[in-house]
Amino acid sequence: MRQNLNRKGFTMLELMIALIVFSIIGVGLTTVFVSGLRFYSEEKSQIDKQQALTQFSIALESDVRKSKLASKSINCLNLTLNDNSTIAYCYNSLNKTISRNAIVVAEEINTFTISVTTNQIKLTIVTTPDQRLSQNTLNYEYYLSTGNFE
Repeated sequence: MRQNLNRKGFTMLELMIALIVFSIIGVGLTTVFVSGLRFYSEEKSQIDKQQALTQFSIALESDVRKSKLASKSINCLNLTLNDNSTIAYCYNSLNKTISRNAIVVAEEINTFTISVTTNQIKLTIVTTPDQRLSQNTLNYEYYLSTGNFE
């Protein structure tokens, strides 16, 4: 019996080499994908934290502009608005949150420092470290145009 040497196809060795090459490429692409996904997650977390702090600062500034009196109590900034209603921004060190009248408005806050003087409110907020161990430090300084500070 005569063998046909002109058969078309791949040998077992060629298939094994192709499998190894594609496996190496697959592992490389998977590594790049996982790294990109991790980077995206870290950046999204940082952006979400910054957006939340921006929204918090906008609300705080609006409340300060409407207020006529400000006072400080333990971990709280108390504002008395022109219509005599009050707003309290309080820091909970256990939960690491800042609340506005008992509703959480900022999370992952490491420190919240309040200073109230004659006509000035100074706040310093430091966020908890993110995955890259970076923190945001925000310094706010507000002045009231009318009223007395306690």
